[in-house]
Amino acid sequence: LDHLMLQVVKCPLCLEPYREPKVLACFHSFCKSCLERQMDDNCAEKIVCPQCRVETQLSIQLGKAYYIS
Repeated sequence: LDHLMLQVVKCPLCLEPYREPKVLACFHSFCKSCLERQMDDNCAEKIVCPQCRVETQLSIQLGKAYYIS
């Protein structure tokens, strides 16, 4: 059970415990800094989810992932 809990509270990009977790429109969560590194410099209006490739428009504020923070 502890092993499963560790997987739930780790960012799938950095594999560390979430730091300032943010949730995308697809409901996948990542560290804020990890998402910032994933942003395309040419297109600052959206983030493409690294897991499922769904786009989230940045005109919509990213929500805090309360269920994992």
